[in-house]
Amino acid sequence: MKKSRLILTKNTIFPILFSLCFFIIFVTTAVFYVNLYTSSYFLPNSYIENVNVGNLSYEEAVKKIEEYYQNKQYLTILVDEQKYTISKEEINLNINYDLSVKNALNSQKNKGFWNAIKTSLISLENHQNYNISYSLDENSLNKFIDIVYNQSTVEPISPTLYLENSVIKIKDGGIGTTFNKQEVYENLVNNIKSGSLLPVKVKPITIDLRIGENKKQEIIITGQKLIGKSVILLNEDTKIVIKDSELVSFLGFDEKYDLKKIENYIQENVVPVLNKNPQNAIFEIENGKVVKFTPSQDGYIVIEKLLAEDIIRLISQLESSEEKSLTTSIPLQKKQADIKTENTNSLGIKELIGRGKSSFKGSIPGRIHNIELASSKFHGIIIAPEETLSFNSILGDVSKYTGYKQAYIIRNGRTILGDGGGVCQVSTTLFRAVLNAGLPIIERSHHSYRVGYYEQDSPPGLDATVFAPTTDFKFKNDTKHHILVQVLFDAKSKTLTFDLYGTKDGRVVELTKPVIKGSSPPPEDLYIDDPNLPIGEIKQIEHKAWGAKVVFDYTVTKPNEEPVKTTFVSNYRPWGAVFMKGTKQLN
Repeated sequence: MKKSRLILTKNTIFPILFSLCFFIIFVTTAVFYVNLYTSSYFLPNSYIENVNVGNLSYEEAVKKIEEYYQNKQYLTILVDEQKYTISKEEINLNINYDLSVKNALNSQKNKGFWNAIKTSLISLENHQNYNISYSLDENSLNKFIDIVYNQSTVEPISPTLYLENSVIKIKDGGIGTTFNKQEVYENLVNNIKSGSLLPVKVKPITIDLRIGENKKQEIIITGQKLIGKSVILLNEDTKIVIKDSELVSFLGFDEKYDLKKIENYIQENVVPVLNKNPQNAIFEIENGKVVKFTPSQDGYIVIEKLLAEDIIRLISQLESSEEKSLTTSIPLQKKQADIKTENTNSLGIKELIGRGKSSFKGSIPGRIHNIELASSKFHGIIIAPEETLSFNSILGDVSKYTGYKQAYIIRNGRTILGDGGGVCQVSTTLFRAVLNAGLPIIERSHHSYRVGYYEQDSPPGLDATVFAPTTDFKFKNDTKHHILVQVLFDAKSKTLTFDLYGTKDGRVVELTKPVIKGSSPPPEDLYIDDPNLPIGEIKQIEHKAWGAKVVFDYTVTKPNEEPVKTTFVSNYRPWGAVFMKGTKQLN
């Protein structure tokens, strides 16, 4: 049996030698890279921003990037030929060299050994880039950019449109220049990271707000259709009139209508009037009397977008019609209070059921003092269901001993100084609140003659006089819930208001307008000596009033019940003008 032999020839030895050499080179390279990879060295072709750290150790890389960045002291913005610079210290720029190298080495290892070799050997033309670690004060950098912006940009002149003596005039716009601040910020940050000393060149942006003659004529023709016209905005007792001068100014140069101007008008003229925050309820009782009370009130917000659309719609209608004025309701969004009045008590006091108001303009100081004192007695009282309230019993004693001052009162057919003058202003105001609430009037008397105070904001016949112990004003709470009395004394506007809070039960109140059915002329003027006025000074305290018989009907209808009608008749005596004549001797 013959033994086989390996015969090496020229054709077989060359592939073997080539494979052996390749294997040796591969193993040597692999060992080299394993050594680099597993130690604190960067693989070839590694960069931290613009700094080549390939084959460098940790310490060598830190030193190299530190040398590269340490001379980069300023940032520069170039606008045309004007330079603006800021130092690293001014923006608190800090480049962390140690952290930059650590992060880069960790990122290298996290890629995996074979990916790292592939990147460094196969993709020699593509750097393996790592970010520099830095921190800066963004606000300071943005302020620097703002300074450059304010000093180098030119605001374009906006065209203006206005109405002058019924003539539409247009002032043309102009050219301005600006630049993109965000773009400049990003370029500066890129320079910081790259360590570049090159200035950031600003790319100017031209803004041309000039308008052509054809556009001007188009706007003037449209505006002429709005001269003498108006848009009215309504919401309950609020009325806002947008006149033709405003309507003309709403016309736009780019679009037909300038939405921004309309929105600004709404924010300046409508929102402040109607926007209202909700109010939470407050209800506190001490010794059977409410000492703190604030009813809950829903808030409202103007729906500005809808209102702007309505205004544009009405302007468009005015352009194409002969109408002089068009009206729209102001859209509101309700904001409810977190704490409702009914959630603060178990007495059924949750809403306004009646209000009375009167004016005491022209009253002397003593009378004003007495009105405030007397009305305070009623503030916060609670009237139980089926309870009858006596005005005199709540008021108590009226004299100088209880704090009242002298003022003019009617007594025995004469106007004289007496303690408590002005108390009837309080009973009259409460009488009006009770009528408005639809409560039964048990006792009421009118004054001897028509008093001017009570007819300043009301027709005659809606007064109620009191004089303890003979003349009282009484009414009954015939609701199923308690009633709270709230008083507002306003010394500035000289008004007194009574508010009654409870629970509405669906009753309807009808109050006819007081009718004067008979009248008689006033007597001669009356002069009364007044020791408080200097000699020669005359002051009129009463004006002439014709005698009259005043009648009005008061009808209250409750759900599923027959109406209850009461006729109030007031017979007023004729009354002459009354003057106080000074008798006080001057030293």
